[in-house]
Amino acid sequence: MLRIDQIADWHQPSIFYNEVNKLMNQGYQLDYVSDNYLHDASIVNSKDIKVSSTGLPHKVLVVPETSFMPEATFETMLNLADLDRRSRAIPVAQR
Repeated sequence: MLRIDQIADWHQPSIFYNEVNKLMNQGYQLDYVSDNYLHDASIVNSKDIKVSSTGLPHKVLVVPETSFMPEATFETMLNLADLDRRSRAIPVAQR
């Protein structure tokens, strides 16, 4: 099981981790969420992505490169992009 308190062990060597650190060093706030959270995500205020009832909304969804993604997760991302009337892209981090 992946644990957020052991992020250095499983996430640190990745390009995505390096890009996330660059964003944080530039003052951006972010959060990691699993595809389980995305299932119930919605667009609020016509522009923000809300992934949980108790959390803050997010401006953008960044997806790390992956060799597998459940079809339901991909469909959720497409639905979020479709609901976003400003047609903001959902970037996918690549190597």
